[in-house]
Amino acid sequence: MTDNDGISRRKALGGIALTGVAAAGGGAGTFAYLTDSDSVDSVFEVGSLDLETTPSDGALTFESLAEGEQNTSTIAVCNDGSLPIRNVILDGITITSDTGDTAEAIKVAKAIKVREVRYGGETVAGQSNITDANSNGISDLHDLDTWLGDSGLSLTDSTGQGTLNGTDAGGGECTTLVIKTEMDYSVLSDVPDNASISASVDLVGEQKPL
Repeated sequence: MTDNDGISRRKALGGIALTGVAAAGGGAGTFAYLTDSDSVDSVFEVGSLDLETTPSDGALTFESLAEGEQNTSTIAVCNDGSLPIRNVILDGITITSDTGDTAEAIKVAKAIKVREVRYGGETVAGQSNITDANSNGISDLHDLDTWLGDSGLSLTDSTGQGTLNGTDAGGGECTTLVIKTEMDYSVLSDVPDNASISASVDLVGEQKPL
């Protein structure tokens, strides 16, 4: 039989007792007990964690790299899985070049000042928080990746956004991650005029216990 919770089971047969016939003359009765048992087969459906972003690759937007030009990258962060995501981690920034020259891409990233990182409408990092690891005088995109380090930053613990419920709760929930940047040519050197950069955020979703 299969009930509504998806757990399949078979009834165990047990507790069958057969009573022997009493001995003639009122003697003591003899009893024989027969028992039977069967295993219970249970199937548990495991839910899913599915953290999705729009743009799908978590790409940052650089509409212009003009001196002093400010850009705002808004990324929708949604739970498309069945289980709640109780912790969202900004795990790092992936920086690449369209030409495949990683060193060139990092040079450009060092000239992109990070003005603010917001999650769920709240500020989680700004220029005063992000350490100037490369000592160029600004808190830049490369610094942000270094600052996040191996453990990343829990966006959930840093804000009041809380759990992103999944589809089991009636529909996946979404919030936004916003990264505001600004180009600073004063720290840019030895980079060709046609230099390019692509950057995306690395996010991790965890179900961790309450």
